[in-house]
Amino acid sequence: MRTCASLFAVSHAAVAQRNPVSKVVDLLRDMQAKIEADGKAETKVYDKYACWCATTTQRKTEQITEHKASIASLSNEILELKAVIATRENDIAKLDADIADNDESMKQATTLRENENKAFMAETAEMQSAIGSLEKAIKVLSGAGTGGAALVEVAAVVERVAPKTKSSGALLQQVAKLRYSPQSASVQGILKDMYDTFVVNLETMNAEEAASQHQYEDLMATKTAQNKDWMVTRGRKEEEKAAAEDSLGMDTENREGELEELEAAQRFFADTAAACKDKADEWAERSRNRDEELTGIQQAIDILDSPDARKLFKSATATFAQVSETQSSALEPVYAALQQAAKASHSPRLALLTVQLRQGSRGHFDEVVKIIDEQLADLKDEEAQDIQHRDDCIEQENDNHNRLQDLDYAIKKLANKISKLNSKKGRLEEEIGETQDAISNQEQIMADALAQRNDDHDDFLQAKADDEAAIALIKQATEVLTRFYKNNKIAALQAPEFAISEDQAPDAKFNDAGSHNQEKRGIVAILKQIRENMEADVSEGEKTEASELAAYEKQRADDRNMVESLKNHLADLQAEKAETEGEIGSLEQKKTNTQTERDAVAAILAGLKPGCDWIRASFDKRRTDRATEVKSLLNAKSMLSGASFLQKRK
Repeated sequence: MRTCASLFAVSHAAVAQRNPVSKVVDLLRDMQAKIEADGKAETKVYDKYACWCATTTQRKTEQITEHKASIASLSNEILELKAVIATRENDIAKLDADIADNDESMKQATTLRENENKAFMAETAEMQSAIGSLEKAIKVLSGAGTGGAALVEVAAVVERVAPKTKSSGALLQQVAKLRYSPQSASVQGILKDMYDTFVVNLETMNAEEAASQHQYEDLMATKTAQNKDWMVTRGRKEEEKAAAEDSLGMDTENREGELEELEAAQRFFADTAAACKDKADEWAERSRNRDEELTGIQQAIDILDSPDARKLFKSATATFAQVSETQSSALEPVYAALQQAAKASHSPRLALLTVQLRQGSRGHFDEVVKIIDEQLADLKDEEAQDIQHRDDCIEQENDNHNRLQDLDYAIKKLANKISKLNSKKGRLEEEIGETQDAISNQEQIMADALAQRNDDHDDFLQAKADDEAAIALIKQATEVLTRFYKNNKIAALQAPEFAISEDQAPDAKFNDAGSHNQEKRGIVAILKQIRENMEADVSEGEKTEASELAAYEKQRADDRNMVESLKNHLADLQAEKAETEGEIGSLEQKKTNTQTERDAVAAILAGLKPGCDWIRASFDKRRTDRATEVKSLLNAKSMLSGASFLQKRK
């Protein structure tokens, strides 16, 4: 059995089938369903596109960050490699100069040593020849006695050797006297003394030559070892330079590739971001238009299919001539709809409109319709402002987030640079310490050499003083021995004068005062020979001292050049360290400034966050509330327009 409600529904459906307005409502509902279906389909399409935008931009952002990090790392490596190459080139050039200086010093030392050895060999040969001749003469005197041939041979030897001594005149007089005297002991003694002196001098010369050769060999060994060390160091520097050049080429090529990939990624990111923004704007406009269209359709359906409207259309004639009589009842749904919408959306605009509509029910509703139009315009402006606020937040937050990432990256890059410069500073400090140690060691070597030279010079002065004192004593003894003969006008030191010829023996009768004149002559001659030998030793010692002093001065000059070179290198290292410290200070300041800027950007983001969080959280609800208000206002406007029409018809 059917209820009253079901009967009413059937009756109503039957009436609606015969009412033309119901067909319009059906058409509107069909259109509404199609628009909603289109909206769902378009929403799926846009959601897929928006997901692609988010994924792609995120992926490209990560790629761009990776490319930037790789480029920064490669750029730092390139700078470091260029610095290494420049440093190695300077080191190699300095090593080449040092090796060339060492080679030149060795060449000069070799030339000097060869000249000294040549002079030594010549003098040694002469000395050995003289010793041999003296030895032969001594043997002749010892074995031959007073033979004429032997004496002639001795005289020849003495004549050959005598020029090498300062007592050659006295010696020749003694030999000449032997031809007239059977006594050869005094001459033999003189020759033995000369022989011994020559042997001692030869041994001294050999010792000095050996010392000079040893000193030369030590110098050459030191220089050669130094050159070898420098060549090993140079080879290592060349290898480091070549390795750095290879790495520089690879890093440069990789950096160019990274730059090209970064440019392509940034270009793609910019194009994608622009396309996504355009599509988002297009979707927002499309959504707004669809919502407004659906709102208008729904409002039309609500107006045409409301219970009051169905009742009105049921009782109306074909021309709706008597609709004016239902004016008051037709406005009641408007009041009710506006009141319900005002309560639901908490909109003061709808509440005020309800009051104004109630007041305008006594006359025309043109003023109320005008207010509705103004409120609709305000709502549209508010919608645009919310969209603008949302878009500004997105843009500003994205810009500041990107800036924050760039600043974080810059801070990280500066920190890496500072770390590498600190490592470089540590290496420089280590090399400075090594150079200072080398300078100290070389200066200590110079100080030791100076002390040794001073000791050698003191020994020379002492030996010279001793020799000169001995010479003075010999002179004094010679003067004592010869004073008597001078006072008595006896030729004590002159060779005898022969009355007839040198071959005739002299008269053997002497004066009493000069009875020992012959022995005195030998003693004085020996003292003179000794004195002359000692004077020769003093002269030779002075020459040796001068030669050793010259060698010392040359070696000291070389050592000073080395110390000066090390000090110049130390100054270069200290200057490079100061420059590195200056770069570190500059980068530290730049890092501080960048950190300050980063903090400022973070503060801007923090300041944007409350407003942007609010618009993100309330945007959809505000849009829904505005749509409800717009729907209510359009519904009210439609109803009021109809009521006004009926009122005018009445």
